[in-house]
Amino acid sequence: MMSPPTPRRALDWAGVLLPLAVSVAANLAWALHDGSAVAVVAGVATPLLLVLSVERWRADPGLVGWRWWARLFAMGAVTGVAASVSWTHIALLLAPHWGLALAWAAPLAVDGLAVLGTLTLWPPERSAPVPERTTDAERVRALRAAEPDLGERKLGERLGVSRRVVRAALAEPGLVAVS
Repeated sequence: MMSPPTPRRALDWAGVLLPLAVSVAANLAWALHDGSAVAVVAGVATPLLLVLSVERWRADPGLVGWRWWARLFAMGAVTGVAASVSWTHIALLLAPHWGLALAWAAPLAVDGLAVLGTLTLWPPERSAPVPERTTDAERVRALRAAEPDLGERKLGERLGVSRRVVRAALAEPGLVAVS
C-alpha cells in the first residue's frame, strides 16, 4: 500500500530518483565517450542493480541460517560490482574537471544518496501483529480461578513466579506484578 503524497514522500522519491538519474547519466556519458555498446548497457544497468540490490536486502529481513549467508554473499557481490563500476564511471568523468581527489569522493554522494533513498522509501513493515503478552498477575488470577484450593506457594511453583508476585496479584486485581 502506497502512502498518500506528502512533502516527505516527495523527498523520499527524489532521494532515489535524482541520484539514480545522475548516476545513469554519468555512466552513459562515460560509455558514449568510450564508444562501446557494452559500456552503454553497463552504464544503465549498474546504478539500477545497486538500488535494486539494496531494496531486496531491505525487503527480506526475515531470512535465517544458510539463506541469510547466501543472501549476504549474493547481495554483497551485486552491490559491490555495481557500486564499483558506477563509482569508477562517475569518478573518471569528473577527474579532468574537478581533480582526482574530489572526483573520487563525488560518487559517494551520488550512489550513497541512492542507497539511503532506497532504504527510506518504504518504511519497514511488520509481517504480523505482535500478540499481547499475558502478565504474571493475569496468569496467577486465572490459575486461582481454575483451582481455588491452591495456596500461594503452589501457585508460584506451577507458574514459575515468586510468592511476592502471587501475593501482589491476589491482593489487588488490577495490579500487574513484575518478578
